[in-house]
Amino acid sequence: MPVCSRLAAAAAASDPRAEPPRAGARLIVAVVPLETPFRDLYPASKVIRPIALPLDESTIVLDNTTDPRFSAWRLSDDPSRLPVCKKIVIYRLEHVVGWGGSLHFLHLRGSCRSERRHTYAERLGAVLLVNNDNWIYGRYEYYCEPYTIDCVPPSGWYDETLASRIGSEGWEQADRIVMNFDDSEAMDNLEQKLFLDGEIDGLRRLYDLEFGGRTPPSVLPAPETLPPPMSSFYAHAKTVQRLWKPVPEIWADIERVKAMMGIGGEYPTIAAQVRLGDKVREFNASIDVVNVQNSFGNLTAHLELMHDLYDRLVDSPSSPKPWYPLSSKARRFPRNKQPRAIIMTAEDDVLDKMASDPIASPSQYDRPPALNVPQPASFKQATFIQMGMESRVAHTRGLVRDIFIMAKEADAAVLTMGSNLGRLALLLGGADSALGPVDSEGEHVGGRMRALDAWFFFKPWAVQMWEAIGIQDDGHHHMIHPTRA
Repeated sequence: MPVCSRLAAAAAASDPRAEPPRAGARLIVAVVPLETPFRDLYPASKVIRPIALPLDESTIVLDNTTDPRFSAWRLSDDPSRLPVCKKIVIYRLEHVVGWGGSLHFLHLRGSCRSERRHTYAERLGAVLLVNNDNWIYGRYEYYCEPYTIDCVPPSGWYDETLASRIGSEGWEQADRIVMNFDDSEAMDNLEQKLFLDGEIDGLRRLYDLEFGGRTPPSVLPAPETLPPPMSSFYAHAKTVQRLWKPVPEIWADIERVKAMMGIGGEYPTIAAQVRLGDKVREFNASIDVVNVQNSFGNLTAHLELMHDLYDRLVDSPSSPKPWYPLSSKARRFPRNKQPRAIIMTAEDDVLDKMASDPIASPSQYDRPPALNVPQPASFKQATFIQMGMESRVAHTRGLVRDIFIMAKEADAAVLTMGSNLGRLALLLGGADSALGPVDSEGEHVGGRMRALDAWFFFKPWAVQMWEAIGIQDDGHHHMIHPTRA
């Protein structure tokens, strides 16, 4: 056995603080290079879980009625006691749009400036109606509890030929308005007016900070996960937290996984979203607009953030810099509690790669149990569409579970803002999770949720935030040579 392997094994075997692997799982100790110091004598390790039984599709109950369009909501009372909706906004969950994109788009259509406390639809005096009759994920209510409305939709409410599209002449006065994914340009114009026109100065300050001559960092600094110009975040977060109510099946799975992995127990848990697969374009577009020097698939960058978060969870941090807890309510841990790295990913090889990274110590690496369904080793939307609906629903419920665990249950989390899922998780976690406490100068130092690649943005592409101050991209969502407008 090599010397470094013997040292790693000896440290794990002789340290009385080390926790044995849980039932049904094997603990594999990684080989750590000699020049890498063991933090608190803990070598990096990973948990290997047994392969799950094949999915029993009979456990996935689907509603196969011929008209599913009425299921995304419930009436608040008997129809005879409710008026007919006078004005409606129709949003169709698109067949080819990803789950995160669909839900993120829906939630943004349900937001407006926070001081008004109304949704876009409510601002127009309308009720938002979701049409989910042709969604690759099935139906909205397979994942979230149906929302309630206080009026009865008019007959044929889903017929878009009877409605005016947002941005068309006189659309604001129409009784039926369509706001679909393919209306993005018109929605961008509305969002510009509602959110960004009042934040030009803040965006200029942020631009000067990131492109004003500082050395490009390898990861986004903690205070920039939610920078000051993003005041609209509060409105979006309120809408997401109101609409996102997981169904009982997902709640039960959240509790099952928490117990299985020790989340919320005596050891610090740091979740990390690793979204690879077909997301290279989104990732590159995100880091370009915040001047971060990173590359797609660089897992060491995730570990950098996880180490920073871990140092803020323990009583005796290793960093010489001023120390701040993640929040006033954050749990604190002694150094003899080995951190658990909970890797949220659809990539089969990520757990091995992270656990064997030169800076992987001192965490024990684990991954929530995946479904035993036929799927590629790396997530691709085109392949997902070919799966049966029961498998798609089961797979997506696991995704919703993981997002909720990152947002609400783990002690800390690393997110990818280039992914709609990362932005949804941050919205669920709320502003305090991103901002954290303030330093001696009254500036926020960052909270329990850290962005890897870009700050939060509510447009389809991060570069569109810069367009509010006259900075354009090169036509491919890249900002190659940004200049001050």
